[in-house]
Amino acid sequence: MIRLKKLLIENDSPVYPTAHQYNVLDQASAILRKEESIILTPIWDVNNWRIGYGSSTITKPDGTVVTLSNNKAVKPNITITKEDAERDLKRRLRDEFIPKTKRDIGSNYNKLNNSTLAALTSVTYNYGTIPSSVLTIAKTGNLKEIAKAVAMLSANPSRRKRESDWILSSIPSKRYADVTEPTTKSTKVRRDDFSDFE
Repeated sequence: MIRLKKLLIENDSPVYPTAHQYNVLDQASAILRKEESIILTPIWDVNNWRIGYGSSTITKPDGTVVTLSNNKAVKPNITITKEDAERDLKRRLRDEFIPKTKRDIGSNYNKLNNSTLAALTSVTYNYGTIPSSVLTIAKTGNLKEIAKAVAMLSANPSRRKRESDWILSSIPSKRYADVTEPTTKSTKVRRDDFSDFE
């Protein structure tokens, strides 16, 4: 029975098509592929033309970065491929958003696992920065509280819920051993059931 419980815990459906053991860049990329619809020809969004994964830039194969116009009256005459979008996403995450997320959190980012950093990078990508209500808690390193703070953000609530769930699902199961959720005496999950995770 214990082995069955562990199997069920270890095989929960992932929130995103990635895994917690991957690095921040790979996880953040997978999150943003799901959350940001890919755009192959420019569309106007709030204050700029956007392309790729909600980007205002195009990264060429030689590394050159082209910034799209912020003039709503003049749509850029350009089309990109999925490969172009992936290249730009990787550059922006690697050079801009992951470093910014880490800088904002400060030295305490070492307390956070890769999945939490990836989810917070997704928040940064969407907001432009980590909202203060999340940033204050992120600096404590408390993953459960960080997940709760992300879930409470008002913009894009369904996306915030997925990011929050991704953080929670990265916490080792033994941390939840004091939570009892079963149904019958024979299937009740107790702290002893998680002894092999210690």
